[in-house]
Amino acid sequence: MRGGEYMIYKKLAIAITGGALMLGTFVTAASADDNSHTMAQSHGSSVQSSSSNSNNGSNNNNWYNKYRTTLFTFANGRQEVPGPGDPDGYATVKFKVHPEDGKFCVSGKIRNIEPASAAHIHEAPRGQAGPVVITLPTPNANGNINGCVDASEEILEDIVKDPSDYYFNAHNTTYPGGAVRGQL
Repeated sequence: MRGGEYMIYKKLAIAITGGALMLGTFVTAASADDNSHTMAQSHGSSVQSSSSNSNNGSNNNNWYNKYRTTLFTFANGRQEVPGPGDPDGYATVKFKVHPEDGKFCVSGKIRNIEPASAAHIHEAPRGQAGPVVITLPTPNANGNINGCVDASEEILEDIVKDPSDYYFNAHNTTYPGGAVRGQL
């Protein structure tokens, strides 16, 4: 293969700059031009992507690139725990994690729910509720959520290392415990 081409294993994947976005159970994309690789895994209806750059032959134990990580999720009311969440609500959300700057950025759209009053990142695996670890910007009346917030480097590095231990959710007055949820 020539540089910049990717080998895709299992299911559907769409190569994008610095990562892979996929729908399916497990996808690995490897670049043939150097030691860089992209590894991504989908968990149910949520989607995540982590990027790792070449370490120029050094033995670096950080398998992730802590300086530039992009995660995606598809959230809906069925994933909300303990529930119920909004049966018609869903969201597509992209996150950029910047541990070195202490920033967590979000961009997305929440649909088919009453206006959201709050949005958060919680720490808990799929099927469990957990505490808020990052308070996100409040989505606007049209369901758009955009912006960056401050977060601890420790939390951000842990999100990058094990995103499936965290989830996004949005709340409103009808569903104060959460209208939609999506595992990272």
